[in-house]
Formats: sequence, C-alpha cells, structure tokens
Amino acid sequence: MLIPQTITGIRWNEFHFTTVVPFRWVLENHISGLVLEDAMRDLAEGKAVDPRAAQLGPVRERMQRPFRRVVMERRSVGGESVRVRTMASTPKLRNTMGSLRDYLLQQFAVTPEEAFGVLPGFVAVWPESMEERRETISVPGVQGLWATYDYGRLGRGALADGECRHQAGLDISADPKVPAALKDKLLNQFVTVEVFHGIDAERAGGMFLDLNFEGTPVDTITKANLDYRNKWITATKRIFDELKVEYATTGRQLTISHRGMNQWILLTHAEQMVKSIILGPSKALIKSRKPESWDGVDFDRLHAAGVTWFGEIFDYFGGPDVLGDKSRVIRTIAVRVALASLGNAFYRNDAAAMAEARATLRDINWIVGEEWNGIGGKVVVTESGASMSAGSGKESITRAVQAVTKPETKAGQAVRARAARG
Repeated sequence: MLIPQTITGIRWNEFHFTTVVPFRWVLENHISGLVLEDAMRDLAEGKAVDPRAAQLGPVRERMQRPFRRVVMERRSVGGESVRVRTMASTPKLRNTMGSLRDYLLQQFAVTPEEAFGVLPGFVAVWPESMEERRETISVPGVQGLWATYDYGRLGRGALADGECRHQAGLDISADPKVPAALKDKLLNQFVTVEVFHGIDAERAGGMFLDLNFEGTPVDTITKANLDYRNKWITATKRIFDELKVEYATTGRQLTISHRGMNQWILLTHAEQMVKSIILGPSKALIKSRKPESWDGVDFDRLHAAGVTWFGEIFDYFGGPDVLGDKSRVIRTIAVRVALASLGNAFYRNDAAAMAEARATLRDINWIVGEEWNGIGGKVVVTESGASMSAGSGKESITRAVQAVTKPETKAGQAVRARAARG
C-alpha cells in the first residue's frame, strides 16, 4: 500500500487541521518517540544521529515524558562489585509493551462483532509548514474549511499525543509471531489525527504540555521541566547549567541513582533557591495555585546574581555535592533556601550586603549539631554522631532565616557559636 504524500482534512487555522487516516499512515509518517529519545542521548554524547531525528528530538523533548531512564546498578566487573549506569524502562514503556500492545491486538484490531475497541485520536506536529490547497467541499454544520496538505518534502513528524500507541503499533508490525492477517486488520483501522504544522519547539511544548498534563495527574517536577513558559524554571536551568551543577528532573526526592549520576538537587528545589533571591525564602517555598508572576524581574541580573552567589557557595563547600551531604545542614531545604536568598545582595549590586553574605558563609558552622535542632529540622545525636531529618522546609523556614540572616537572634548566635568551619 503506497502512502500518499498529500492528505486532506478540515482546516481550523493556518497551523491546525484534522484528518482521518489508516493507523498504518500514523506508523509510517512519524518517528518513534523512543528513537527520538535515544537520539537526544546520542547528541549529548557527541554521537552522529539521523538529521531528521536531530531536528525533531528537541521538539519531542518539550512534549513528552521518557520511555527509559538512567539508573545505577551493581555489576561484577573484574571480580569487584561496582555501580554502573544502565537504562531502565519507565512505567510508560512497560505499559506500552504490555497492556496497551495487547489491547491493540485483542480489542482494536478485530471487528466490532469480535470485540469492541476504540483508540483515542493522535496529535502530530511538524515544525515546518505544509503546502496547503483549499478544496471546494462543504459539510452542513461544520465550520472549518477543507484543504489538502502536501507534506512530501518535509520528512516524518513527531507525536505530541499517542506516541505510546504508535510505539506499540511499531512493535506489533515488526513482530513475526503476529499473524499477517491480524497485522493487516490493525494497520487498516481508521484513526483521527490532529495535525499541527509550522510551529517551533517552544510553541509545541506549551501547547502539548497543556494537552498531556492539564487534567492528568503528573508529578510537579515533570511538568516544571517541560514548561518553557515558566521563567523561574528557565532561569534556574540557565544558572545551574552555567555552573555545571547537575539537577534531577524526575522523582519527588533524590535517590541513590540520582546521586550516582552526580545529580545533587531536584530541579524544583533548585528553582526555590533561585526564586528566593527575588521573593525571599518564605515566599519561594509557597506553592500557589495562581499563575506564577515574575513582573518586574530582570532575568539577566538574576542570572548573574545566581551564578555568582551560588558559585561562591559551592566553591566554599568544595562542590555541589554538599547539597546531598547528610553531615551538612545545607542539605535541608529551609537552610539551603535561606542561604540562597542572600543572593539578593548580588541582584541589587549592594556591596555592603554582598560582604555580609560572604561573612555569613564563613561565620556559620554548617555541620549538623544540636544547635541546629528545630532550625533546619530535627537533630538526633547518638554515639556515632548527629543526624538531621530534612523536611519540606515550611515548618522550619522562619527559624532557618533567623539563624542564617540575623546573627543577633538566639538562633543566629547558636549556629555561629562554634568556630569550626562547616
């Protein structure tokens, strides 16, 4: 079956039309999300990739959650147990290759008399504009115009919604154990496709972030990582990228796997540090349901202030791994954000305040001890040493701010009592 290089659909605007096609068309005219994901990893490692995959990879990265993730596993190398990086399937990929694949074969591919199955529509994106030719077709009650689109010169597109169904279909198509007749039934089933063309990666990310995540339970860090409209997150990435400090974009807390990849802070926690420079530590920790506001923020100055102050913090402690060091109080959210907020002096270019911030860094004993109990978290002292539980920060932020920024207070005096460097 020849795949046409033109397709007809209902035109909604210059960027968007709707069409109905055989499932086969979807499989053959879009690059697998798994392929695009691997291409982005290869690009990061300096490897050569297919030019079209290199073009669509950043678009896909704005729109989708990963199929696989890097994890650290123990392997025997030369008779020694060592931790090595390996790729593990996410729940998204496991579902794709499991229950979703079964559904396509057992429910959707067969006739309604055998089993009744439906498949949600797909949403496709091409960064280039398709050539459009209006058609003299009208359907009563349908407001959109009909048009034929030529995509032959563009190459394949990417899927903003439906890439799991697409991947499962590709797997079935390549499986020699699936009967050819059943494959043919599946590939010739009709599906609806919403096509967006002539939109760049940022617009695709914004549009399809809403499509995939609004109304769908998803962890905060995943949404934050993909939302290019969040200027706080964009600023955070720029600052930490320039400092070459790795941050985690998955999970609700740091794991051994994160630390094994030298990721010492969650992206959303890094965002709190950056926001505290402008908003102050208390407001930086507030999760508001209202849209974020950054009116009046000079993000170039914020970038310079963050790079300078956070750079000095990491230099003082010998590296960003202090963020995960259980022996240091800076590991706790409240203390970390309170210290980060002193970067406001650098944002304002206030020489006196900058000197005070640097003095604070030197004067405070950052090692976990009894004096920090109730300031950064709960401290437990045993014969083996002191340990601190790292909470959310909300319950201890007030005292942490006093301790870090106000040396005249009881808390401020307590954490400066010992002269040993933290």
